[in-house]
Amino acid sequence: TELLADKHAIPVAIRLRDAPADLDFEDMARDRFLDEVNRLLLSQAEGETIWRRLLKDGKIVVLADGLEEALPVDPDRDNIIRTAIRKAHQQHLPLVIASRPHDPLRATDAAMLTLEPLSYEAALAYIVGDRTGEDERRLAWIVETAEVIEAPLYLQITRELQVKGLLSPTSAGQAGAVDTRGVDRSRLRLGLLRTWERALIDGHLREDVPLNRAERHAAIE
Repeated sequence: TELLADKHAIPVAIRLRDAPADLDFEDMARDRFLDEVNRLLLSQAEGETIWRRLLKDGKIVVLADGLEEALPVDPDRDNIIRTAIRKAHQQHLPLVIASRPHDPLRATDAAMLTLEPLSYEAALAYIVGDRTGEDERRLAWIVETAEVIEAPLYLQITRELQVKGLLSPTSAGQAGAVDTRGVDRSRLRLGLLRTWERALIDGHLREDVPLNRAERHAAIE
């Protein structure tokens, strides 16, 4: 999205888990675009005019996420998806689809780009962020032992705990911190998850949410 915007395109992101039975990428993108811009305009007609102009100029790029989640109970879903992709191609509609390996992608008139797995180095760099002076060897052990590159949820949790200092060696063994002594992958992931939950309830995370501790605990439950 950032790359397209830097190139002066207008990326419009849609979630395919919300796709209707008559899947149409242009229709979904138009609805999402109008939802975003109409609140800033005087009338819906103005939004439609802007959409048509941008579409005609080739500025719109549709970013469709989660193809494997689209139309989960429709017995004809594979044909519907292929037809929708073909229609977008015929309309000269720039379309980028993010998906796990998926049967409907076979024999589809589209360029395929397979993303390589995230490297441990990239995961560690994401977790460390801008913080300096941290024990990167210990963080690297957490990244490798918890295998966070295979589970984006734990990658995000580890980063959030790191930002709050709950992964630092000085906090190990203290209340609310992750205990990493003698643990395997499952126990480390469980420790990360429990520590993240406690931090959320105690207000260390999502500090902008105006809930007290009891309300946060009730929300978690």
